[in-house]
Amino acid sequence: MPGNNFFSYNGSFFPAGTPVIAVTNRSFRYGDGLFETMLLQHGRIVLQELHMDRLFRSLSLLEYHTTQLPSAPELVAEILKLCEANNLLEKAVIRLNVFRGEGGLYDSPGSPGYVIETSASKTAANPEGLHIGICHDAIKTAGMYSGLKSNSFQPYTIAALYSAKKNWDDSLVLNQYGRVCEATIANVFCIKDNIIYTPPLAEGCIEGVARRYLLHNLPLKDYDIREAAIEVDFLKEADEIFLTNVVRGIRPVITWEDRQYKNNTTRKLQSWWREYVLQ
Repeated sequence: MPGNNFFSYNGSFFPAGTPVIAVTNRSFRYGDGLFETMLLQHGRIVLQELHMDRLFRSLSLLEYHTTQLPSAPELVAEILKLCEANNLLEKAVIRLNVFRGEGGLYDSPGSPGYVIETSASKTAANPEGLHIGICHDAIKTAGMYSGLKSNSFQPYTIAALYSAKKNWDDSLVLNQYGRVCEATIANVFCIKDNIIYTPPLAEGCIEGVARRYLLHNLPLKDYDIREAAIEVDFLKEADEIFLTNVVRGIRPVITWEDRQYKNNTTRKLQSWWREYVLQ
């Protein structure tokens, strides 16, 4: 049966639940690390090249010694081997977490390490569309490192807790300028008059792999897609809103506060995503 029977720690497989992280781990102490969440479908990692490119660019920005880590092809091979061990080669969610060794804040950290976990892919909640709101207490600061998938996840944790309290499917997170940044685990897109808008990276959002793919490929399909700062009031004017990440794909928003949205274009994009990205 498929399951999460094993995980990989620095290249060695361990039974699930085996303790391997020390209390001096810098990711545990300081959030000093990165992660990639990937979707494996039919024995391949969806948008694999974009994931590996983002991972190693992010590690370089944070001045990791990447020569002490496996190369991208080696990581992919290890992921596939782990999925095979867990009987999840048909479909799986993969989480790769990289951290900067152990020690205090001013210690010279040891060699970087990594953990790979796999789990069965679950059907997304509310396939008909999402009910969302805004968590005004979770502010994302735009800056040099804001586009990274950092282990320091506090704003999103607060927003996710707030969503659960309000019985929403997700919360939007604002940046320090009060503009729309992203959702807890997804990038945000708005459609108005057949133009698709998404915040630029300068607004503080994660450099999402699905976001990057759409920005490059939708113009080739004659869609008008633009990066632009999105004020909260613009959400009231938008014809459609959708959220994206690789694991959950393109998900339409059907309500925000008392505003209801159509999803005609979003449904077409969902079909295109399933046909050209997932197959």
